[in-house]
This record gives sequence, structure tokens and C-alpha cells, in this order.
Amino acid sequence: MLVQHELPAEAPVFAAESATWRNHPNVAAYEEQAAKRIRKEFSSIFAGTGLEDWLHEQGVDTITLVGYMTNNCVLASAAAAEPLGIAVEVLSDATGAIDLANDAGRVPAREVHETLMALLHSNWAAVADTQTWSGALRAGEPLPKSDLVSSAAQGRAND
Repeated sequence: MLVQHELPAEAPVFAAESATWRNHPNVAAYEEQAAKRIRKEFSSIFAGTGLEDWLHEQGVDTITLVGYMTNNCVLASAAAAEPLGIAVEVLSDATGAIDLANDAGRVPAREVHETLMALLHSNWAAVADTQTWSGALRAGEPLPKSDLVSSAAQGRAND
């Protein structure tokens, strides 16, 4: 399945058919082979897309998130999947974040990404690198996932 963020032509990014809308050439090469292609206008892949119904119709109970960007689509989609009963996996080396700076502060992309990987793994997703995920997939085993209580206890123990 391929999900692509698409906004109206006047939008500053992800405007339909613009350079920021087009998929990376390595992804674009597989667009026609996708079992389903979804265009979305909100951060979550579920908001207004019909994806939840399609996944249930296909018997899919787990999704794996990759792509750009960790601090928007990946985070929103992982959180939105929880009340839908859809398990989430995130590939830490196949997602990316951006540098952020605004009135609330400034955070480099690497720190944004690492923080969100820990946050996602503590509650909403099983986070692993691509090699670990591939091994689990071949073995037919789910990725290990943490939880908020264990993550908080580990966090306190490391202080």
C-alpha cells in the first residue's frame, strides 16, 4: 500500500503534482504495483481515507510505517491506529524527521527522530530497524513492543 500526502495546488508543500508532492524515485518506481494507493490531506493515514475499512476487509491487523516524516504522518498515524485495534510497527531506519524551530523551542531532526522512536515504542508501536523487522517477518513472529509503564520504569532507573 502506498499513502501520499496531497494538498491543494496553492499549498506551500505537498501540493498536487508539485515537486514536494512527488514520491522519491525509488518509491515512485513501485507506485503502480501497490495493492492500494491512498492520497491523504491530514497527518493520519486514517483520517478521511477509508483505509481502516479496507484494512479490516483485507484481514490486516498490523501495519508497518515507513517514510517521511516521523514527526507528522508517522506519529499521527500510529496514535490514530490504537483505538481502531490496528497494531503498528515503525522502521526506525526507514523514517525521517525534520529540524524544528518555533516559539516553543528548537530541536534538531536527529533528536526529534530519536525522541519520537522512544515515544512510539513506549505505547503506540513496535519500533525496530529494517533488518530486525525483516528477520521477524521471515520467522513469522511479531516485533517486541514495550509499554508506557515499563518504559517509564526504565527511564527512572537510568536517571
